[in-house]
Amino acid sequence: MLRSSFSHTFAPIYVGRPDGNNKNIFYKSKRQACLTITSSQRVTARLKRVVMRERQMKPSKINFMEKFSKLPDEDYSVRIIAMMNNYEFKIVKFKGEFIWHSHSDTDETFIILDGKMQMNLRDKVIELSPGEMIVIPKGMKHKPASEKGYKALLIEPEGVPNTGDVDNEITMNKIEWI
Repeated sequence: MLRSSFSHTFAPIYVGRPDGNNKNIFYKSKRQACLTITSSQRVTARLKRVVMRERQMKPSKINFMEKFSKLPDEDYSVRIIAMMNNYEFKIVKFKGEFIWHSHSDTDETFIILDGKMQMNLRDKVIELSPGEMIVIPKGMKHKPASEKGYKALLIEPEGVPNTGDVDNEITMNKIEWI
């Protein structure tokens, strides 16, 4: 049996296995928190990120305008500002036309904070203004656009590429925190 120790204490986390044999749990002890793993498994990078997130995410106020001020001065910029469960909250600044794409495994939510966005769908265009949001269902082709630019909060599961099913020069597989 492989055992990995961590020097801090955190709340118990239950981790299920894909095969349904749910024997892996984080548990809390007086001196250390441990993860017991069956001999056929290894601690993955994803599990390590869960532990890191448990250590780092603390309740705090997030000011959107302050975060936007830290973005690079480019027509397209995106950064992660928070996580909840396995969902990333990203701020996006965009001007121009994005590419047609879809996300086959997940829905995607845009909340417009500043400017105007046109969400191009195959059969229509939806105009969005500050204070409005749109949820794009998984598998739906879409293309965000804005002539003058917009700022938005984007909510989607961890690790979703910005261009979904399309891989090209603007694809970002890893998005930085700000």
